[in-house]
Amino acid sequence: MNTRFSTQRQLLHVQELTHAAYLKQDFTATAHYAKMLVTLDPLHIWGYQKLIEATLIQGELFNVIQIAQNAYLNNPENPVVCHLLGCILLGCNTELSDLDLARSVELLRTAVQKEPQNQCYQRDLGEAYSIQGSFNLASRAYRKASNLNDQHALYLEGRKGLSLIGLKRYEHGFEIVFKKFQEGKKRLFNDGYVSNSVRNYIIALIVNGLIEEANEIYPLLNYEAPQNSDDESVMMQSQIKYNLRLLDLPVSTRMQKFTRDNHLFFLGPDWSLKVIQERSNLYHYNVA
Repeated sequence: MNTRFSTQRQLLHVQELTHAAYLKQDFTATAHYAKMLVTLDPLHIWGYQKLIEATLIQGELFNVIQIAQNAYLNNPENPVVCHLLGCILLGCNTELSDLDLARSVELLRTAVQKEPQNQCYQRDLGEAYSIQGSFNLASRAYRKASNLNDQHALYLEGRKGLSLIGLKRYEHGFEIVFKKFQEGKKRLFNDGYVSNSVRNYIIALIVNGLIEEANEIYPLLNYEAPQNSDDESVMMQSQIKYNLRLLDLPVSTRMQKFTRDNHLFFLGPDWSLKVIQERSNLYHYNVA
C-alpha cells in the first residue's frame, strides 16, 4: 500500500472527526482529534487553530501559549501562525514581560510584511504598538488597517484617536473617538449593529477618569447580543474598577495598560476577567 496515500486518508479522516466534534461543541473531543491532526501533520495550520480554540474554551488558558509556540516552530514562515502566536503572547500571559511584548510586535510585523493587505494583521500590530506605548506607530497601523476595508473604519479610526490620547494629544484624540462613537450609535439604533466604536469611547472615558460617564455608556454594548449582557457587564465593570486604581498614573501609561487588557476580549469575557484579576493581583489591586 502507498504509505503517503494511507497517511493522507488518515489525515482526512481525523480532520473530519475534528470538524464533527467542533460542530457538536464537544471541545474535549475537538482538542483530542486536533492534537492527533497536528501530530500527524505538524504543518496543519487549521489543526493548530482548532486545538487552540478548544483548549481556550476548556479553560486551559496557559497551555495555549505552548501550543502556539509549537505551531510556530513547525511553521515559522507562515503569516497565520506568526499572527496567532503574536496575539496569544499579548493575551494569554498573566504577567506580560517586555521580552514577550517585543517578540509579539516582531511576529505581528512579520505577518504584516508577508500579507500587507490583511486588515486583521495591521489592526493587531496597532494593538501591540499601543500596549508597547509606541502610539505613533500604532496610529499609523490603525490608519493602514482602516484604509484596507471600510467595514471596520469606525472602530479603527477610533483606535487611532485613542493612540493620539496616548501621545498626549488629548483634545484631538478624544474628539475623534467621540465622533466615531456618535456615528456608531446611529448605526446601533438604525439597524441594531453594535460598532466597537462604542467600546473605544468607553475606553477613552475611563482612561480620562470619567467613570460615571463610562458606566452610563457601557450598557449599549449589550444592545445587539443581550445573551452576552451579563458577561459584558462583568467584564466592563471589572475594567472600570481596575482602572480606578490606575488614576494616579500618567494617561499614556493608563492607555498602555487598558489597551493590553482590552485586547483580551478575543479570549471571551470569562478568561478576560480571570487574566485581568491575576494581573491586578500582581499590583495588589482588587477587582472583585
